[in-house]
Amino acid sequence: MELVKIKDIYDFISLFLVVLYVYSFLELIINNNSYLFIGLVISSITHRLIKQITKKWNANIFKRPDDARDTNLFNSGGFSGNNPGFPSGHTLATTYVMFYLIFISNKGIFEIDNLLKIIIVLLVAYARVMKRAHRVIQVIAGFLLGVIIAYIAYKITEIE
Repeated sequence: MELVKIKDIYDFISLFLVVLYVYSFLELIINNNSYLFIGLVISSITHRLIKQITKKWNANIFKRPDDARDTNLFNSGGFSGNNPGFPSGHTLATTYVMFYLIFISNKGIFEIDNLLKIIIVLLVAYARVMKRAHRVIQVIAGFLLGVIIAYIAYKITEIE
């Protein structure tokens, strides 16, 4: 089994999450900014917990598309159409990082750097649907959870 699979542009875009994990770890080590890394850990725990809760539920909202393959962090792992997919962990984590950075920037949402962050989130969400790793509702749920966790983390940083 290959460690990393890149068969198309959607696999490549999905790998962006690895960059975010490395970036958040470097922020923790170099700048002592623990919020990005801890938020990613919380995002990961949250999405895994929800997937475990909804694992036995058969509604299309909770299960991955029937032909889902190679859906983990490195686009490997083979067939995963029988696994839970609600919410999209890639979308949740990417949304968390980008929106946390937007919130702490104290700039308007229409500033060019914030628009680029939103475009990255949308690209990752789109790639997850196009590679058939998730259904649209699953990436929407990941997006909403990511924004909520980012906002909570931002509010906590404001208190300090």
